[in-house]
Amino acid sequence: MQRIFLLLILFSILLSSNEQVKIGVLAKRSSDITLAEYKATAEYLTQEMNGYEFQIIPISFAEMQENVAQNNIDFLITNTMDYVTLEYLYGVSRIATLKNLNSNKTTTTSFGSAIIVPQTSKIETLVDLKRKAIGAVDANSFGGWIMALKELKDNGVEERHFKSLTFYGSHDQVVFAVRDGMIDAGIVRSDTLERMEREGLINLECCKVVEPKIYKNFSFAVTTKLYPEWPFAKLSTTSEALANEVLVALLKITPESKMATDAGIAGWTIPLDYSGVHDVMQELHVGPYKELAKLSLERFYNKYKFLFYSVIIVFLIVVGVLAYIYKLNKNYMKIKNI
Repeated sequence: MQRIFLLLILFSILLSSNEQVKIGVLAKRSSDITLAEYKATAEYLTQEMNGYEFQIIPISFAEMQENVAQNNIDFLITNTMDYVTLEYLYGVSRIATLKNLNSNKTTTTSFGSAIIVPQTSKIETLVDLKRKAIGAVDANSFGGWIMALKELKDNGVEERHFKSLTFYGSHDQVVFAVRDGMIDAGIVRSDTLERMEREGLINLECCKVVEPKIYKNFSFAVTTKLYPEWPFAKLSTTSEALANEVLVALLKITPESKMATDAGIAGWTIPLDYSGVHDVMQELHVGPYKELAKLSLERFYNKYKFLFYSVIIVFLIVVGVLAYIYKLNKNYMKIKNI
């Protein structure tokens, strides 16, 4: 009887155990910082939704696609470009967009890229970055590379113009590299400098932003245009019912809540339009558009090969006719001269 009783207890525990739900979060600074920022969000979602236990999984730039492809996670919070790529390749879909907290306590759903140099640097314009040592976060970092690459291209500066380009893997490391004189200029997402100063990691006076822009309702130092903030997205294998419950819970997060203050955000809102991100990636041939660019000539040939061969055949016929007429005229002139 005792064994049966223990088995019944074990069985009831198994039945009452919560289903594990994993949220992969892009660790743009470090795994420890990511856990500290989003642990409260996981605990909040666990409390709000009966039968589920949410867990934060910090994921690097290089590991995000693999985790999605293998369905190792159920939801993800990642940078805008990474999301667009995963949407294209694996059918990931956004359910919410992050609301960031401006330094003046207002909210914004956009972000940009800041190109920074040491405070004493003589670099004043984007053109001055030619033949300089540049540092960025990652080749797949939207705020820490791609946005700035687009802005530089619009100003006649391309990657081939740099003296060198080094990817440091995190925004913090890029800022430290600029501060310590290891590189001439660094590229980070807007709000990085302000966050690091707030955490006592740097003094804002260590760096300055190249060609800073000013936008309404946006208080962070920025060099580029603004694009939609990070999305909270679900994998194609995650149920719509669960995603809807998560969305309802996310929308209830206020700027004063522990979930928001820990993450340094204002909360979440309904998903924004990310078509502008597609445009940038397509122009620069990055993400899913990298392979499409390679295949463009082949696709053009396959689409228009009938017309292509028709034009060649017509051209050859015309050349043949002209050659025949030329030969007749030549023979005629010989006969006439005789």
